[in-house]
Order: sequence, then C-alpha cells, then structure tokens
Amino acid sequence: MSGRPRISSRHLWPLLGLAAASCSSGPSRLASGPGPEDLAVARIAGVESLITGTANRRRAIVFPTAARGEIQAYTPGRGGGFETFYPQAAADDPTFLPAGIAVIELPGAGPGKRQRIFVANGAADKRAGTSGRVDVFEFEGGKLVRKGALGSGLPFQPNGIAAARDGTVYVSGFSILPTGCDNPVFKMPEGKAAHKNCIFRFTPSDSTGRAGTWNWIAGGLDGINGVALSSDQSTLLVSAYHSKRVWALDVDAIGRETGERARPLINRLEFHPDNLKHLGGDRFTVCGQSSRWGAAIELIAGLPVSPGGALEFHLKGGIASGEKDLTPLMKGNRTSPSTAYEHGGAYYFAHVTARGVGRVQANANKVASEPHVAGTRAP
Repeated sequence: MSGRPRISSRHLWPLLGLAAASCSSGPSRLASGPGPEDLAVARIAGVESLITGTANRRRAIVFPTAARGEIQAYTPGRGGGFETFYPQAAADDPTFLPAGIAVIELPGAGPGKRQRIFVANGAADKRAGTSGRVDVFEFEGGKLVRKGALGSGLPFQPNGIAAARDGTVYVSGFSILPTGCDNPVFKMPEGKAAHKNCIFRFTPSDSTGRAGTWNWIAGGLDGINGVALSSDQSTLLVSAYHSKRVWALDVDAIGRETGERARPLINRLEFHPDNLKHLGGDRFTVCGQSSRWGAAIELIAGLPVSPGGALEFHLKGGIASGEKDLTPLMKGNRTSPSTAYEHGGAYYFAHVTARGVGRVQANANKVASEPHVAGTRAP
C-alpha cells in the first residue's frame, strides 16, 4: 500500500445489483483500503463501529515485507467510509499484514468498559524465526493502541481467529492446496506438516493476557480457514475451505483420547467457506468464494472472476438450523467475498483483495429462509 488516505464522504462506490424485494434500501459499497478480509464490532469512544484489517494482499505475495496493512473502522450513521486508526505512521509497524479480527469484553462495568482486540498478523519476523503473530490492541478514547503480541509468535501465518471471554485465543493455519482428506485429527503431526491445516490455541498466563503459550490442538480438515466460538464457548466452529464443510469441535473434549471430539455441522456448501462469524446468541454466518481457482486468479492477477455465497444459520442443540441464503444480497459481486456480518439491521460483506465493504440495509424477513438453500446439515 502506497499510503493511507483518509476516507471522506465523497468516496462512494458503485451500487451493487440486488432485487428490490430483498431489502428496504439500495445496496452500497463503503470505501476502504484493499482487502478488508474480516469484520468485527468494537467501541470507539463509546460508539459501536465496524473494524477491519486491510492490506494489499496481492503485493504481499511478491513483497511480503512491504505489505503495510492497516486497521480501519466505520461508524454506521456517520456517513463516509472506513478510516485508518492504525498505524498512524508507516514507521509504527512497517510489516503489518492483518487478517482475522476478534473482540472480547474485559472485566469491569460502566460506560467506560474496556475491550481487547486480537488481530491475526501474517507478517514474518526473520530475527525471531516466526511467520506470524497475534497482535493485541485496545481503543483508548478515539485512538487505537497496540499493547503487544500473544506469546512469542507463530510458525505459520495465522488466518481465522476466535477469542473466548477469558482471553483464550484460537487461530487457524490455512493451506491453499487441497489435500483430498477431510478427517479431523488430534495428534500433532511431525515437522512442518503441523503448520498447515491446523488450529493453535493460546492460553494466557498473566493479567495482561499476552503472556502464555501456544499449542497445536487439531488438524486434518481440508483447508482449515474460519473459526468461531459458540455462545457458551463449548463448541469451536471451523470452516473447511476445500471440502466446503463447516465442522463443530468440542472444546472440552479436544484433549481427551476418547469420545466424540468433532462432527460435520454443514455437509456441503455451494461455495468454499472462508470466514465464520458469531453474530450473538445462536446466530452465525459463513461466507466464501464460488471458485477457489477464481479466487486465486484474483489474488495473483487482480481479475474479478470469483463470485461467492453466504449463509446465515442458527446453532441449536449442536445442530445447524434455520438457514438463510444471503447470496442474493451479493448479486453482481464478483470480488471474492470473505465475510458476511450483520450489525444494526444491515448486512456487510468483506473481500479478500478488492477495496470496499458491501452494505445492504436488509429486511431479514425477506431474505430467503428455506432450509438447506446453500448448504446441508449433517445428519
């Protein structure tokens, strides 16, 4: 990225195509930096805002040390688009490559209650011998402050991320090449094989939440990508990109030798699932690209040839139910969508490489709600 232009109300993106019956107002595209891959909600000076990590991911493939990513935020109702909050100067973090974002509430009460923001950062550190890390941020007033990183770094580029209320963090390690095998394993493989198609868990050991240890906990799924925790934090949802599945892992049973530790939750999506998002309660979304090769062409050559799909579902009694096909809301979008998020009565769609975040003020009752439109539940 060559610079960090501030976003103003004059930067408006073209309207996306959408049937009028599916929303109460026309779709739009909010200006942002390139590749706003993930979305989360955080409070900035007491006001809920959407945050995302942007980066020129195409450039990062060729020049990984020149990624220069940013954390940007958008406050609904204030007009304009996403604005840069970190870094304030290139020298602050010259090799920042953000991907997944997770937010937790810190203990306390009152209007000034603090939040902690975890960002999966794919920037390598040759001196430390690591390929990525998870950075920790907090908003202090209207300023985003980096507090440090979790542990001593990771041997792979972290992608998806989920955080529990006690500060336990889960990250995924993705493999762009399919393996043809989609069976969960809970015994760590030897060598570098442990750093692909994997899930690592960070367990904090002090009050700062940054000291602690990373441990490999699961692998074997074909293209481990997005991760999300259930409301009771007993289930970790995991998307398998290449097999087009969503799996459910029993968090408490992962370390045991016996018992059911994983089961397929959604057996066959009509797209390759990227990020999973917990919307609160029993609501989740999963979003991804229709063609993994089209997504690769866009990432490498910049050609918008990969449309995508999105599904909202409920997790009740360990079963996915009440699916809503959100794909019609992305009609005309061929720029590798990666995340679907609902906030304040609007759906937002993020992308792997393209600039801008799609926004649709949707009437949820009119979104297609026939079960299994875009996926099938596991028996």
